[in-house]
Amino acid sequence: MARRHLHRLTVWCGLLASLVVSFAHAELSVRLSNRSLEELETVRMVIRASGTRQSETLDLTALEQDFHVMGTNTSSQYQYVNGREQSWVDYQITLQPKRTGRLLIPGIQVGRERTQPQTLTVRPLADSTRAAIDDLVFFETDVSSETVYVQAELIFTRRLFYSGGVQLYGSQPGAPKIKDAVVIPLGESRATSIQRNGRPYGVVEQRFAIFAETSGTLEIPSVSITASVQLVSNGRSSRKGVRVSTPEQKVTILPVPPSYPPDAPWLPATSVKLLQSFEPSLGRVQQVGDTVRRDVRAVIHGNAGSIVPELLASTDSDALRLYPESPVLDDDSSGSTVVGQRIETMAIVPLQPGNLPLPDIALTWWNTATQTVEVTRLPMQVIIAEGASVNEVIESGTKTAAANEPSSDKPRPLADAATTDMVVRAQPVALYWLIGGFGLLAVSMWLWRLRRTPSNGEAPRQASLKQLKKRLANALEDASPGAIREALIDLISAQFEIPKHRSLRYLSDFSGAGRQLVNDLNACCYQTDDAATAGQSLSLAFATDLNQALRAMQDAQSATDKASAVALPALYSSR
Repeated sequence: MARRHLHRLTVWCGLLASLVVSFAHAELSVRLSNRSLEELETVRMVIRASGTRQSETLDLTALEQDFHVMGTNTSSQYQYVNGREQSWVDYQITLQPKRTGRLLIPGIQVGRERTQPQTLTVRPLADSTRAAIDDLVFFETDVSSETVYVQAELIFTRRLFYSGGVQLYGSQPGAPKIKDAVVIPLGESRATSIQRNGRPYGVVEQRFAIFAETSGTLEIPSVSITASVQLVSNGRSSRKGVRVSTPEQKVTILPVPPSYPPDAPWLPATSVKLLQSFEPSLGRVQQVGDTVRRDVRAVIHGNAGSIVPELLASTDSDALRLYPESPVLDDDSSGSTVVGQRIETMAIVPLQPGNLPLPDIALTWWNTATQTVEVTRLPMQVIIAEGASVNEVIESGTKTAAANEPSSDKPRPLADAATTDMVVRAQPVALYWLIGGFGLLAVSMWLWRLRRTPSNGEAPRQASLKQLKKRLANALEDASPGAIREALIDLISAQFEIPKHRSLRYLSDFSGAGRQLVNDLNACCYQTDDAATAGQSLSLAFATDLNQALRAMQDAQSATDKASAVALPALYSSR
């Protein structure tokens, strides 16, 4: 009995081992739908892996030398009939030959096994059949020039012609992939219809702008689509699958011409325009310390905005302080050519009165239409400014501080102690008194000019003003003159609903004290000495103007019914 059980166990182990081996080494077979076919026809190859239900990812790279791989499909089956089980995986691969003659289908690796190579005979089409197909569907391509300079625009146009009875499969090919070149589609694909040689055709046109990054030979690779055409031969109609391809094209890319100035950035284009604007206009007189906004725009036809060099130099001078913003690049490719733009913005603050020149702007470029060097210019502009020079304010403040320097560290009271009890502090504390005076002056103008009455939108507006006042208070805590100036401009603009560039001028026009406050603030923002010197000069020169501003605020309060109920904003630290 024990021997019988041992024999059965041995048999089952042998069956299990054979089953494991069959799964590990699946048997492969190959079947072709046809071993002889005409050019442009397709053949279906089926690879069956028997004894397994596990599909594999096939590497079909070896097939691409002689065949187009039109599609693949994988399916698995399992059967158990009368105690016998079967399983297999089928790999179906559709191939279209690239050439005629006797072709070899190489072996394909499936798991640990490889299929046997197969042979296929491809017969050429009859000349009449080939001509008929070529008349039904075909590509035409052209380039704007056979030679083009490096980084200049090359227009590549691709047109697909197809007549009645042609069925197109899939979508149109995309932009060509070219090494060391930037390719930008121009607009959308255009579908039209034409008559040629008495036959109507539908036409799909695609246009691309190509910018080569290096000189030499530029190769535009071939692309293809699949379609089927209906042919009539000997009274019989048949449909054939075809693959239509564009020819490969080569263009010569020239280096930068030797006649181009070596110190100028290379800029090829068909046209270049320079535009500029100022806010406020340069036709009016500006105040020292006010901000003038300058916008300069370069419009480039036939290239992208990224190729345009810097337009506005940002070097400060004794007469002007410059604050450039980050440039904005914009490209429009919706038309027949790329139109690029580079937009630069700069805030300009005059530091002294007089006629302050802004140098001209010159942009050197290569005209690809005329093959010549050209220069586009913006003429010199002049800012006319009036008011006290920032440098003079700093110098006079420094001299006053030295002549009246106190003999001890004890703070001195301001001259008019009846108005308010304040202490003049040196260094950054003078900034707090300066901006505090602005805040008090702003409140007085608000009461004097607006005679405010409640409205439905007053609550949100007060919330916004509260945020601006908090921002100003934070700037005061940081003792940053630039941040204080910007925060104050935003607060005054929101409080009195005036443009930002007129905020400080509005304070200057309100009273002589306000004008002096503006000058002192500009001196502190744009001074070239150290912070301690600026603080000392402000601590002495500002006292009288601040007291006058406070008295003006009190006079405005007494002329308003609700003056006593209005609390002054906490614009500066109580330190």
